[in-house]
Amino acid sequence: TELQGLLDFYFPAQAEPPAQPPGRDVRLRVDVSAGAGIELTATDLGFRVDHVEDFPGQGFRCGCIIAEIEGRALAGLSEPDMEDAFGEHFGDGALLRVLDAATG
Repeated sequence: TELQGLLDFYFPAQAEPPAQPPGRDVRLRVDVSAGAGIELTATDLGFRVDHVEDFPGQGFRCGCIIAEIEGRALAGLSEPDMEDAFGEHFGDGALLRVLDAATG
């Protein structure tokens, strides 16, 4: 109807925001002398966290998957490409997308 046309014109439907990938955002902590204090293993989903030192500490734990670093997806990359991508963005405060370890 004409009324619906006017409503649609003056009050357009709001676009859905882009879907956020699963997981949560965490800032990487890197100390100048101690480094990040983490041990990682490449998987199909990204880097699996195998160990986290008490210092500098991280906002994730063993078993979690680092799926992105600074918006760069790690899933599906070969191990050398994953290491290169991680290394390019590695630094204190780098934004990580972390998938929590499955429980059970």
